[in-house]
Amino acid sequence: MQPRFTVAILVLQAEGLVGVIRYLGFLFQTTPAGVSAEPQEVAVLIGHLPRDADLVAVEVVGLLSAFAVFADVV
Repeated sequence: MQPRFTVAILVLQAEGLVGVIRYLGFLFQTTPAGVSAEPQEVAVLIGHLPRDADLVAVEVVGLLSAFAVFADVV
């Protein structure tokens, strides 16, 4: 089994959501070849949902065990 480094970002309190109207120009952008970048657009919209959060908690699981395994391999 490979070692894992798991990071979970939890938004405790959000003040508001980003308006979709601001990103309409970005949603319909295409490359010069005419291929749209849909997966990146979805990631940007999801990443901006917890914008303007007051409190953000980060939980790190298995950090020391991951470094110990890498130290043994080197």
